[in-house]
Amino acid sequence: MRTIMDFTGDCSNGELREAVLLRLESDPEIGARDIGVQTDDGVAILTGFVHSYAEKAAAGKAAKSVYGVKALANDIDVKPMTPTGSQ
Repeated sequence: MRTIMDFTGDCSNGELREAVLLRLESDPEIGARDIGVQTDDGVAILTGFVHSYAEKAAAGKAAKSVYGVKALANDIDVKPMTPTGSQ
């Protein structure tokens, strides 16, 4: 299993994508299951959805902290959780 520390220097788009995914999955503030990541020449593009604006901000911060990410497009949608059993 690779860790964030395995990624140093110049990474391919695939390696950078994997590093961002690992960072998102390792952050307890982020439910990364519904977040997609694309990378292109150092630009990380986050898509999908989370349940709060704080989680969206945390995902952006985590992605930007990955070595090799030069820019970020945080296109994550916020879909607040609805109470179960409500009509």
